[in-house]
Amino acid sequence: MLRDPKPARIGWEHRAGGPTGGSRPTRTVGAAKPRAANRDIVRQAGVTCGALYHHFVGKEQLFRAVFEEMERDVAERIMHAAAAGTDSAEQLRLSCVAFLDLATDPVVQRVVLIDAPAVLG
Repeated sequence: MLRDPKPARIGWEHRAGGPTGGSRPTRTVGAAKPRAANRDIVRQAGVTCGALYHHFVGKEQLFRAVFEEMERDVAERIMHAAAAGTDSAEQLRLSCVAFLDLATDPVVQRVVLIDAPAVLG
């Protein structure tokens, strides 16, 4: 059970850029690596094991939280890009371009497109 959604941000750093000019994830801590050791996750996140288990039951739940945070970010960026369109065809085109741009990010590829289907089903 997820105890507090805010720790899902563990492992996110942002930089300017992307199709909407906002921030994008540039790396994640071990939470994005399903086989990462807990000590690596907490060291990279700058928290203790106790803090990790205070917010998450286990690594799969932490990974799910990171994935869901990334999915929300990706969806927001796509919707923001689509909003610039003047008609539905242009909105669809802009949405596709935004998704393809985001899909070239190695972190998005790893977490959203590769690991999440394997880990979360």
